[in-house]
Amino acid sequence: MPLSFIFLLVLLVISFDYSGKKFLHKYVGTFFWSFVLLVFVHDSLTIRSQYLAWKGDNITQFFLPEYQPGYFTSYSFYRVLAPHLIAFLAALILIYVMIRLNGRKKGMLFEKEEPYLAGLSLFMTNYPGLLIFLALLMLIYLVWHFSSYFKLKDVNERLPLYTLWPSVALLTVVLSSSWLSQTSWWKLLEI
Repeated sequence: MPLSFIFLLVLLVISFDYSGKKFLHKYVGTFFWSFVLLVFVHDSLTIRSQYLAWKGDNITQFFLPEYQPGYFTSYSFYRVLAPHLIAFLAALILIYVMIRLNGRKKGMLFEKEEPYLAGLSLFMTNYPGLLIFLALLMLIYLVWHFSSYFKLKDVNERLPLYTLWPSVALLTVVLSSSWLSQTSWWKLLEI
């Protein structure tokens, strides 16, 4: 079970509770940066253990920098770091865009902590899961929006994405780890 699944489950439970929203309002930035740090520490430990495993084998030791400069570095970058770096950059862009849009609309689009909540949810889905996350988020939001429009006939009703960010991210992580990662097109998207 991926680490992001546990974090998203906690984040989802917190976002549905009123006192949890107060907690997120205060600590979501810290939560975001702590998870980013935790992921990159995990990546460095993974790279280190891969190096030690290859060094201990008679055949794979020839893939290390002592024998083939650059191979282990590029292998580690593409297999371990790149998916997290892409997700991190996408999360930072999402946070920046949401903060700018919210500033232009004088805080009417999103709650104050929602950009970091969205960025954290996006980062936890990883790459290529973030593509599925964004597609599912748009699809679910459109279905929700149209169903509420036809049900209530009120165009001015606001449908907040606050609890939808971690919910869709959790759904994406479950789908990715159980089914999508086995498909051929998923393997094409992987780096």
